Amino acid sequence: MYIKKVLFSLVIILGLLLSACGGATPQPAASQAPVATEAPAQPVTITVWDYYGEATPVKPLIEPFQAAHPNITVKYEAIDWDTMMVNLNVVLTGGEVPDVATVDLTWVPKYAAEGAFTDLKPLSGGMLNGVAWDQAYSAGALKAITYNDQIISALYDFDVYALYYRADLLEAKGLQVPTTWDELMTVAEALHEGEQYLRI
Repeated sequence: MYIKKVLFSLVIILGLLLSACGGATPQPAASQAPVATEAPAQPVTITVWDYYGEATPVKPLIEPFQAAHPNITVKYEAIDWDTMMVNLNVVLTGGEVPDVATVDLTWVPKYAAEGAFTDLKPLSGGMLNGVAWDQAYSAGALKAITYNDQIISALYDFDVYALYYRADLLEAKGLQVPTTWDELMTVAEALHEGEQYLRI
């Protein structure tokens, strides 16, 4: 019986779900369809909701996965980022949830607190792509995907945010580089000249 308690992301999802279906412990390579030693005895359908669009790492895995496991059908649904959160909020209050969903990392605490995630450690045999979970990610990343000692998602990508600024403009007005949101707003207002330098 496969898991109907949703939400985790990403690339090893199909292998982990196969494990949930049949009790196997897959260890897929990052660029290959997941491989398992045991498949579910009865045909099953796995529903996947994915907001990654054309750049998705999930969709290319489906065809080789189904070829390797013909009794598993993957029902893939592409959903845009905004609609994904709306749909998840609706089905988690009562409805047919997807077996897998790509989710934004900022959503993880909310859904974790609601009990929407499945613990990936037992499904994966404690491994991610052949290595232990605590070796697959940095300490900070591992903390972000851990809730109540459970691994509740698999990170696919990371965003790095940076503030670019015109040092000459700040220097000309005697302003310091902002380090908080409030300081950023103050500096932006101070730099504002007509329609220049302020886009909020």
